Amino acid sequence: MALQAFARVVELGGFTKAGNSLQLSKRTVSGLVQSLEKHLGVRLRGTLILASNSSAKQNAPRQCAV
Repeated sequence: MALQAFARVVELGGFTKAGNSLQLSKRTVSGLVQSLEKHLGVRLRGTLILASNSSAKQNAPRQCAV
């Protein structure tokens, strides 16, 4: 679920939109992304900013699903 939440945040461009899409609160989506960051040992929030400003936004959900 955390990976799906991250992909949706990138795809839709924000935590609130992702939460609405997944029928979760913004806080829950943020927590899921934070748990994914801890699990992977990397900070993904910088990736979200980069992805929202580039063509990576189109590719990120597909890459996350692999």
